[in-house]
Amino acid sequence: MRSLVAGDGSVLSLAVKVPRERGEEVRQRLRGLGLLRMDLKPLSEGPSLLLPVRDGARDALLGYPFTTAEFDAQEGKPASYQELAQVPDELRALLPTSFDVVGDLIVVKLEPGLLPHAAEVGRALLAAHKGARGVLLDEGVQGTYRIRALRTIAGEPRTRTEHREHGLRLDVDLAKAYFSPRLASEHARVAEQVRQGEVVLDLFAGVGPFALLIAKHGKAQRVYAVDLNADAVEAIQRNAQRNKVEERVQAVLADADEFARSVQGRCDRVIMNLPHGADQHWEQALGAGKPRAVVHYHRIIERAQVDAHVRGLVERAALAGWRVTERERRVVRDYSPAQSHYAVDFEAMRDG
Repeated sequence: MRSLVAGDGSVLSLAVKVPRERGEEVRQRLRGLGLLRMDLKPLSEGPSLLLPVRDGARDALLGYPFTTAEFDAQEGKPASYQELAQVPDELRALLPTSFDVVGDLIVVKLEPGLLPHAAEVGRALLAAHKGARGVLLDEGVQGTYRIRALRTIAGEPRTRTEHREHGLRLDVDLAKAYFSPRLASEHARVAEQVRQGEVVLDLFAGVGPFALLIAKHGKAQRVYAVDLNADAVEAIQRNAQRNKVEERVQAVLADADEFARSVQGRCDRVIMNLPHGADQHWEQALGAGKPRAVVHYHRIIERAQVDAHVRGLVERAALAGWRVTERERRVVRDYSPAQSHYAVDFEAMRDG
């Protein structure tokens, strides 16, 4: 919807209605996705908070209802970076409605037609987001380590920053190790499920947000954070010390399958956040589990194929001696017009 200015100067905008106690968490998530309207002040409505958002927020599948409301403008803030970007009118529809905010860096993807105007888009993003110090163009995730190819298009030419998430302080170098702020809610959802004394295996850990948040909650006895990327493992170690959880987090530089075999039968919970290839490690991950365990499985897949994919995993588990049932399935985010990033929680029990 277009923003409409009322007679008293207030602005009519799309809004998401969230419980007050979840307001800051959802606000940070929307901000990280570039969907929060920074030019408007949130509204209190009884036990709820109305957060002004851009039209693209409907596609973020937040799990909260949408409404419209009149908001007061934030003093001295532009309505959006799109209004500041000086690009040809015929290209304005290509300006992205979402982007990642990692610490004081903005990471944005651009359509090919906008690439000649990348510097101008970067300038506008910096002008609209006063806390940002640099804008990086995301040219795609590459290689075994899932590292983004990045290029500075505005501001400070660096890829390292400190990102805050659910009370964690994460030292992140986006050019050296995988990290996505879009999984913040998923990190918290899994961490809240961990029971006292659990042993948790976080395969494909990246810089360790799952492992570190689980350790910070304080219930896990041990969290193994495994990655094949030495830079990622070093980041896990730094961040474990920074967040004072080094006694519970063991950062491991290893092949996922080999390490899973080394802890066979010892883990209460296994996290498989490798959305483009977790299925290749399915049996090995199950083998790391105790006779009864939980597996958090991630997959980017066409929505029409997800049911068949899950059935296939259950059938493969049975052949490996496991009775697996799907406990919960949720969409983490939409990835493309036909594909979504799914998180599926499985309950796994070893036969016999």
